[in-house]
Amino acid sequence: MQPMKCKAERTTPQLLPVSGFDFIRFAMGVFTSAALFDHFFPREAATYHRIVRDHCSAQYAAYKNEPISRQSCQGVLECILDHTSETHKAQLGTTSLILGLTPTILSWTGNGVFEMSLLSSQRPVLSVLLSVGAPVFSPTSLFPQWRPAEILAGRPLAFKTPQAVKRHPFVLAVAQYVFAVGAIANLTHVAYIMSYMSVTLSSGCQNRYFVFLWIYVAVSAHICGWFAVHTRASWARSERHMSVDDGKRPERSFLATLRRLAAIEISPCFAREPHVLKWKVETGLGLFLVNLTTVVVLGHVVWGTIILGSTTLVEPVDAVMLIGRFVASTVVCKAILMFELAGMREVTTLEEEAVVVRTSSQGESSTALGKSATVASGSEISPMLQRATRTV
Repeated sequence: MQPMKCKAERTTPQLLPVSGFDFIRFAMGVFTSAALFDHFFPREAATYHRIVRDHCSAQYAAYKNEPISRQSCQGVLECILDHTSETHKAQLGTTSLILGLTPTILSWTGNGVFEMSLLSSQRPVLSVLLSVGAPVFSPTSLFPQWRPAEILAGRPLAFKTPQAVKRHPFVLAVAQYVFAVGAIANLTHVAYIMSYMSVTLSSGCQNRYFVFLWIYVAVSAHICGWFAVHTRASWARSERHMSVDDGKRPERSFLATLRRLAAIEISPCFAREPHVLKWKVETGLGLFLVNLTTVVVLGHVVWGTIILGSTTLVEPVDAVMLIGRFVASTVVCKAILMFELAGMREVTTLEEEAVVVRTSSQGESSTALGKSATVASGSEISPMLQRATRTV
């Protein structure tokens, strides 16, 4: 009698999530697992490890073994703070103040949301990368006046693209993407070490993804700004540089459209053919989107202040180093934006629609649209664009 052969069943291990919802659950599980209190910033790591080992072993065991909760996480944190000196607690309070000021500091050095939205109409992928690499926009007041003439007009000390750079546009475009991705990687690493080496009280103590979320949610303000600019801006080729073939309809296939968009995306603004920016009169929808963008930017700054200001177990020196890394990414993205705006200034002619209000002798007024003066490529701003075009 021959022995029975057992056929082994082959199983395929699922190492990665198989759907979007699975990926979200996987990511949430990573950032809500009991991984706190194992690693600390090096300056006080030995002290915290000693406190956990000698005084907080019961709370630490409950945090590791029981289902994750705010109470178990706060139990370990409170035990650590109870066994630290008053001087050390004062230093932690100073750290919270320093980190809480980080969004405000970044707003002083960050990009303007209107400038970023204007760039997004030419290089959308790069603008999204810059909005993440420099996550805090410079806030403005409500009902702001978005004036492209102030950006496109030449100034005596305005930055101009060097001739040596103009000879290698593709190399410059690749370098811009590398630096933008590097800025994002820097902030991602900052958020990573903060998620494992510190505790954020505003997240409920046990959640570790709030710094990540705050950095990447900055794209929402950029999207609102893009829609706001889209209600007023339209681009057209300059008539002086149009050829006979420009009148032909472009190919409408998906691949042709993708190739055309990719060619536009990887071309720095100074390498484009001259074109005209037609700036329309503000509509009700545009006014709503502009103010929505302002509110989103302000809310993002306030939210970041709450998240970073409630972070503890970080020493003041480490906090200053973290702020330095935030500022470094912001400055890099700001430099890329200024470089692109300088190139846009060289090849763009601005045409603005203006509201003309006429008042008769009987006091009745009528409103009409008219075309205001233009700002040519690299020219000085004209007097007509420095004031509203209003005829009485």
